[in-house]
Amino acid sequence: MDERFYEFGEEETIDIKSFIIKLFRNWPYFVIILVIALTIAFLVNKFSSPVYKVKTWILIRDEENPLDPQKFVGSSLYGNPYKLENEIGILKSKKLTEKTLKELNFLVSYDQEDRFKSTSLYTHSPFIIQPDTLFLQPVHATFQVAFLSDTLMVVRSEDENVMLYDYTKGTYNSSLPYFQFSDTLSFGQTAGNQYCRFLVLPNFKYMSGIREHKKYSFQFNSLDQLVNQFRNTDIAVSKNSSILEISLKCSNIEQGVDYLDFIDAQLEEISDSLRYSEDRLQHFKTSKKVMNLDFQAQQAYEQMENLQNQKAQLVIKSRYYHYLKEYLERNSNVEELIAPSSMDISDPLLNSLIMELSKLSSERTEMSFNTVRDNPYLNSLESKITDIRAKLLENVNNIIKSSAISLQETDARIAELESTIHKLPKDQREYFMIERKFKFNDAIYTFLLTKRSEVQISKASILPSNEILDPASYNDYMVISPNTRMNYIIALLLGLFVPAAFIYLKDFFRNKIDSKKDIQSITDSPILGHILHNKSKSTTVVRDYPMSLIAESFRSLRTNFQFIANESENIVVLITSVIAGEGKSFTAVNLGTVFAQNRKKVVVIDFDLRKSRIKQYMDIETEEGLSLFLSNRVSLNSIIFPSGIENLDIIPSGPVAPNPTELISSSRTAELFSQLKQSYDVILIDSPPVGFVSDGLLLLKYTDIRLLVLRHNFTPKNLFTEIIDDLTRRKIENINLIINDIRSNTNGYGYGYGYGYGYDHNEITSPGKRLTGFFTRN
Repeated sequence: MDERFYEFGEEETIDIKSFIIKLFRNWPYFVIILVIALTIAFLVNKFSSPVYKVKTWILIRDEENPLDPQKFVGSSLYGNPYKLENEIGILKSKKLTEKTLKELNFLVSYDQEDRFKSTSLYTHSPFIIQPDTLFLQPVHATFQVAFLSDTLMVVRSEDENVMLYDYTKGTYNSSLPYFQFSDTLSFGQTAGNQYCRFLVLPNFKYMSGIREHKKYSFQFNSLDQLVNQFRNTDIAVSKNSSILEISLKCSNIEQGVDYLDFIDAQLEEISDSLRYSEDRLQHFKTSKKVMNLDFQAQQAYEQMENLQNQKAQLVIKSRYYHYLKEYLERNSNVEELIAPSSMDISDPLLNSLIMELSKLSSERTEMSFNTVRDNPYLNSLESKITDIRAKLLENVNNIIKSSAISLQETDARIAELESTIHKLPKDQREYFMIERKFKFNDAIYTFLLTKRSEVQISKASILPSNEILDPASYNDYMVISPNTRMNYIIALLLGLFVPAAFIYLKDFFRNKIDSKKDIQSITDSPILGHILHNKSKSTTVVRDYPMSLIAESFRSLRTNFQFIANESENIVVLITSVIAGEGKSFTAVNLGTVFAQNRKKVVVIDFDLRKSRIKQYMDIETEEGLSLFLSNRVSLNSIIFPSGIENLDIIPSGPVAPNPTELISSSRTAELFSQLKQSYDVILIDSPPVGFVSDGLLLLKYTDIRLLVLRHNFTPKNLFTEIIDDLTRRKIENINLIINDIRSNTNGYGYGYGYGYGYDHNEITSPGKRLTGFFTRN
């Protein structure tokens, strides 16, 4: 027997080759995942709130005497390393961060709300929120602001688990399971409820943004939160130098620059007055036995608060009057002018003059489009506008003067009240002043302690210990997030990796046979033939499409029989499968057809006494069949039916028997084959799947050739392994395999017939070369 028939194609030498082929075969997955990943990257880049990185550089000078041998201990060629570490510790200290944040007043953060993202505004908000720091405030709760007009807004907030923060003590007071606030406000109005209180002021410089973006939000921030946010600066030491690079990640460039620049300023202005203030405070506490202020001044402070609110109203109106004066001096039209009534200013003369000016300006604009330049009425209109503008400016100047007088009167009352406060007990006033001075100096306590550990600065030097090389700049920043380029690169890599990983894992965990490698890892049984995928609905493709590729694959299978069949007058072939649905009956019918076309006398026996198929395949309408013969109820000739194909007969299974195993093992089976061998060259047995019942094993002793049909990407590997192990234990040999339902894009078996020119699965335009095989009738 020639062993060369076992291989019908070139053996795969590397696994990566088949894997790459699978990747190309599944290219739609890559396209879909790539489109999804790139779309997500686009949305992230477009709608993510940006994060920036701003930097400043500081030179830390080392003024030690380099010739002092005592200074060499713990030092390096490039200066004292401890000093750099000390400076870094100071810059990251909580005290310095708190001091900076208190001076910069970051207690309220403002955002502009767009459809899918919010943008930090910092000082560019069209409104300013002044929280009442004597009142508990809900920190981290978001207040939504929607403008109804240039000066009228709706403020809403609704949140859960909100913390109430005491700004005077710098501590959290309590928590609210549910916080809700809603009110309609105008500029200059104090708003709040039992859990919040704040004043809304206009920011005239950026009020034009109200017309473009009408939705904003703000939050109250606790000092602890701000310290944790801004203390997380990155400080890097330049190689072989004492230059510190301080960088900060922030959502607003201007805010980050202000913070870093203020840090720089603090480093230049620190004095050593802490020790004096601390000693003085401690001595005062000990001698006077005063530990804290009492509530004697409560009434005076309440009166002061009322005066401050009155002053705030006057300041707002004063700002508007100056804004109005500046606007009239710089602009010729009044279309975008904020009306005084919107600011609760009810001056009748001012309102009438503005309305008259607005009316005349509109009329002039309309006439300028519909008349000639030298129209007398238009010139008269210009004169009226000039006159009204002059009167309006004169009125505004008078109001500004009277507003200044009102402010002076309010300031005088505040000063009078302050004098009353000064009449409080000396101990309380003195304690208040000393404590305030101490808190200011305590912010730099860490810095002074570090300075004591450093060597003496040269008295002759006039250079500062620290020098700002490059201050933080609004134009010098980096966009940290979103990283547009990196997001697209990640999306591209994910778009390639995810489907590749999916295909790999699917292949790794699959339990179906889809390559010759799978078969060879389980058994050494030879692959006798490959049957291509049947695109048609016909079950007799060799008869219906004799020139198709699938018909040619059956002819190739017939040819390969010459390597395993004995040169006898007739052969008995058992065709079975692992499970149902693998195509054993389909194989039996079409293999019988190609043998019949080769002038062999063929009979196909349907030995599947439980589930018959061949009768339907061949359109045979009868109730008689094999089960009746085996039960000794009919003769053999009465159950043999012509198939309609020359030289091919069919023996159907007959009625379903209650005891098929007993019938197959009876003596009538041996008698059946003995009689058939006298009339047929090829006897094909379509037996039940060996994975379910043992009927097929009972027929092995009557057979010359055993065929096990496997279906591509259908036969379970684990069940196939069990069947092979069981056949091996039973010492059943000479099992030949047929791979069914191989599609044209499958490249896992190395099949090839040499007839590919012009072939289609169900049609052949060029007949090609025919193989007649071993069996030829004389």
